[in-house]
Amino acid sequence: MRVYYSLYGRLLSLQSLYDAFKRVKKNKGAAGIDGQSVQDFERNLENNLKQLLFELQEKRYQPQPVKRVEIDKDDGGKRLLGIPVVRDRVVQQCLSNIMTPHLRSRLSSIQLWVQSRAKLSSSHQQGDAVYT
Repeated sequence: MRVYYSLYGRLLSLQSLYDAFKRVKKNKGAAGIDGQSVQDFERNLENNLKQLLFELQEKRYQPQPVKRVEIDKDDGGKRLLGIPVVRDRVVQQCLSNIMTPHLRSRLSSIQLWVQSRAKLSSSHQQGDAVYT
């Protein structure tokens, strides 16, 4: 098992980027401002992911501008939608894959603390004795 000393270190893995791409592919989605579809990106997947990894390792990665699209709403209005390019979606998904479990565990402990404080406060308001 590989040991990571930082969250950024976990991003610098070809396997992490590949796993993220699989999720991006599953989510489908339109091409971004560069016109490259998920299928186009996949045709040269190994080279695209290696290039992305190189840019991340060298700290040269720059996200591309987001394509703006207007979607019609049921009430007649418009909703603005931003569509990132595929390579940016891969990096975003990779970060999500890394951060979500980390944040979920922290939020769970905070939620438990808040709930215990709410119970304690409720007990005091009801006049119950609380012993810790």
